[in-house]
Amino acid sequence: QSASVSRWLDAVVGGVVALLVGAIAPTSPVRRPRVLAARTAREIATTLREVVDALHRRDRALATAALDGARALEDQLAELRVAASEGAAVVRQSPLLRGHAPAARAGSALVVPLDRCVRNLRVLARRAVVALVRGEAVPEQYIALVAALADAAGDLARVLDEHATPSAARAVLDRVAELSAHVDPDAGLSAEMLRGQVRSMVVDLLVIAGMDEDDALLSLPESSA
Repeated sequence: QSASVSRWLDAVVGGVVALLVGAIAPTSPVRRPRVLAARTAREIATTLREVVDALHRRDRALATAALDGARALEDQLAELRVAASEGAAVVRQSPLLRGHAPAARAGSALVVPLDRCVRNLRVLARRAVVALVRGEAVPEQYIALVAALADAAGDLARVLDEHATPSAARAVLDRVAELSAHVDPDAGLSAEMLRGQVRSMVVDLLVIAGMDEDDALLSLPESSA
């Protein structure tokens, strides 16, 4: 019987210690997905700027390096998925953290649009490589569009880092969406595919900023010359 009491006391002590640890640092598992999402958004911005540099210099090696960087983001996404899952589990298991459930859900909601954004980034970077290999011209306004998207991704990363409301980044994204609607009549296939990927990534980033996906799609102006 004394052994049973001892085990019971050990369990109680262990539970109390776990609750105390949760009370001391209650939100770190919940905040981690947002921190990782901000890091990924910064890397997206960096890769986009590398694509811009490659297109300006007409440098295949730089474009290929940018594509490699886009592919390497898969490791960060895997880390984000694990962190989001762990954050949700901690909130479910700890009574002291139940009030952080909305933040945990918000962290989990970043995973899918970031995954799509990185996939679209890879397509964009790959198309930049194709354009340079084939010697296809990319209009300056389209290169500037990629640069504007890089600035928007960087702004979103800053907002996530500062734990501000993600919607604070929407104004910059709305401006990129507007710019992406302008078609250069002389643009070739690769250039148009680059513009199309920018438009897809704008939608992804708007969803990361808290917009409903259907609303984000509807926010894109129709393309026109």
